[in-house]
Amino acid sequence: TAGGGTLALMVSTPYAAVNAAQAVNFTVTVAPVMGSTTPTVQSGQSNAVSSLVLWATHPSAVPTDIIFHLEDIPAGSQWRLAGNVLANGGTFTQDDINQGRVFYSGVVQGLQTTSLWVSTSAGPSSAAQGFAVTVNPAPAPAVITGTVDVLAGSITQIHGGQLSAIHPY
Repeated sequence: TAGGGTLALMVSTPYAAVNAAQAVNFTVTVAPVMGSTTPTVQSGQSNAVSSLVLWATHPSAVPTDIIFHLEDIPAGSQWRLAGNVLANGGTFTQDDINQGRVFYSGVVQGLQTTSLWVSTSAGPSSAAQGFAVTVNPAPAPAVITGTVDVLAGSITQIHGGQLSAIHPY
């Protein structure tokens, strides 16, 4: 755990007498801990990144002090913070996630992984980790079939038997 203190050390060898105890001060710092699940997004659409799919914690930091750093964003993928596109090296906070300001979109189908790491002002950074998103195909549009004859300048009522719509879902 984080903290610090003083440690008394004594050094001896088989060839020399024991040295008097010396005080050594030390501090223990901990890196933030990041976790994630694998959400899905439809190709070409954007989803909010919630704290249910990406989160980080640190024992002495508040959400505004926990900073995510983006690295290696896959081609065809996009991260946004409050509507602004983030590039490699871009950052956002745990508070941004908690407040619904972070969005992800992708157009390349399959598993897309962005490398990110987390830092705080309270200590060391985490190692880079992958955040994976599954990008599914965009839904097929509804198909409308049928024929309706309309005279120019007139109003024609359409009946259920004249047109039909089929949606793939």
